[in-house]
Amino acid sequence: MPDTPPSRPDSIVESADDAPAGRAEEKREWEASQAWMEWLMKKRKAFDQRGDMAIAAWSEQQQRALNLHARRLSRSRIDPEEERKILAKEKKASLGNFNNTLRRHTLVLRKRDLMRKKAEEEKRKVISRLLAAEGLELETADDAH
Repeated sequence: MPDTPPSRPDSIVESADDAPAGRAEEKREWEASQAWMEWLMKKRKAFDQRGDMAIAAWSEQQQRALNLHARRLSRSRIDPEEERKILAKEKKASLGNFNNTLRRHTLVLRKRDLMRKKAEEEKRKVISRLLAAEGLELETADDAH
């Protein structure tokens, strides 16, 4: 189904007096109304799913914050030096995770750029071959200046 809603029927038959003369017209109105309702239900379902995902992400974040808070409270019994070591270790692990993620994303972007460049080069080669077969030549950037 398309992203835009189907055209909504101007009048939906409510009583026998308002019914159009032909059965075909009534059937078209019913089908249009049915398509409209299906479109609305599809959009509502998509909206609900996005909302559910946002709620799940929020609750995960809240749970993490609660776990950190509980861990800090339980650490109050240990000596400050031990707490400092643990916090330093967690901070180092967090920084390492961030750097790994950043490196991974950078590699993905580089690979994407290389693939695009390769595809453009391949396209130029094909065009050059086709033009050469016709006895023509592709104008390069150096020839234009």
